[in-house]
Amino acid sequence: PTKPEEGRLRSKKIRILLADDHKMVREGFCHILNAQPDMEVAGEAEDGQQAITLCQSLRPEVVVMDLHMPNIDGLEATRRIKQDLPHTVVIGLSVYDFSEIARGFKEAGAESFVTKGGSAESLMAVIRQYGQQGKLL
Repeated sequence: PTKPEEGRLRSKKIRILLADDHKMVREGFCHILNAQPDMEVAGEAEDGQQAITLCQSLRPEVVVMDLHMPNIDGLEATRRIKQDLPHTVVIGLSVYDFSEIARGFKEAGAESFVTKGGSAESLMAVIRQYGQQGKLL
């Protein structure tokens, strides 16, 4: 049996969906994010279609969305998720640090954009900044 305070702690965690077609990248993010006391990876998607489907069923507060994925890319997946679930926070992700990519994610409805070359701390700061807003809604 879980203690009442454990249940309260769990509900404070920011639930995250990771969408990236590279398994090793997802595993790395999972390891880093699940080690945070205020975050948990609720699910993983390997393409945009799977990200859309998992958002519908899991209802995460935050989606970390890679740009280049098979079937449906990150921009189109972001558009569809924001259309169906406008309160879901989407953080765009790419290995490329181009202003056009950041702008594309913003136009698709993403709240933020980070590069894979950035630090884990900067990604976690963005997740916390926007994820807490998602919990308030």
